[in-house]
Amino acid sequence: QEVQEWARFDGSKLELGASNSTFKAVLSNSELAFYQGSNKVAWLSNNELHVLTAVITSAIGVGSYRFTDEGSLGFSLLLKGSE
Repeated sequence: QEVQEWARFDGSKLELGASNSTFKAVLSNSELAFYQGSNKVAWLSNNELHVLTAVITSAIGVGSYRFTDEGSLGFSLLLKGSE
């Protein structure tokens, strides 16, 4: 099976993808977006990251805090630097 990777530029946005994948990236002057099929699943714009569904495998930081997976014990909320 031949896989064709492609880039398309229409003057206002650049699209990147491959013929064997439903995923593509679209870069414009206002955002970088990621699509699965016709659904926009994540994008960066105006200093913000938007994700429709996220799976965090071990930890996430928010401001001065960190949520950490403690396995069977659940999650801990820690102040960064107190770990």
